[in-house]
Amino acid sequence: MIEKKLQEAKKLLAEVVGELHSRGCESRKLNRAKQFMAWIDSNELSLSFCQRNLVSVKKYALDSQHKAVTLIEYRTMREGIEDASFFICPKEQVSCEFEAFITLCNHHLHHYQEWSIANMTPTNVPEFVDQWLLPELQEYDFTPLSENQIQDEVSWITEEIIKTIMNERFASERLEYPSQWGIFVNRQLVADSESYVLPISERFLSGLALTLQWNDKLMFYETDKEYVLFSWATGA
Repeated sequence: MIEKKLQEAKKLLAEVVGELHSRGCESRKLNRAKQFMAWIDSNELSLSFCQRNLVSVKKYALDSQHKAVTLIEYRTMREGIEDASFFICPKEQVSCEFEAFITLCNHHLHHYQEWSIANMTPTNVPEFVDQWLLPELQEYDFTPLSENQIQDEVSWITEEIIKTIMNERFASERLEYPSQWGIFVNRQLVADSESYVLPISERFLSGLALTLQWNDKLMFYETDKEYVLFSWATGA
């Protein structure tokens, strides 16, 4: 019943957005209406939904090791800016947004815990979900974000990291610790960090802030071609 009502609300909002656009109304009202639509789209991406669908969570977590997820890392050794990561899953790799969300969260968790995702088995995945994945999800906010909010957060972080990478003051550190400086795609260094273009579509559909603190940001968003999990944190 709730899902049906939400779809009816989404349809009504779509009509409102179309009418506001045709009338040339101020963008603030349009953006507000679009944010409500994004919230409806992301309604199933919530802690309660995950808890109600543990069978699917465990299945998606186990299957995630077989998904072609691309990891793009912006690495530095400078306190205050440090590293940022994009986990990217093409839409053809998953059946729905919920599967993409669990897949990317699982890759993110394994990456930062420095575990091998290939070690997941039908035997150990229930314990992993109960003791690691669900407690991680319990910390998330699941707050809708607009396209501008996503772009603003991602842009300033990646631009600052690239400036730091290219700064000649850190040339000696780059030479001494080459694996900690630059842009890496699936752990392979990109030859030209300054001109690198992220392989992510610009057609934004919806986004969620999972964590949005001044020193810790985790955002999940959808484009017309992929799902993306963006992660950045600093100990400063």
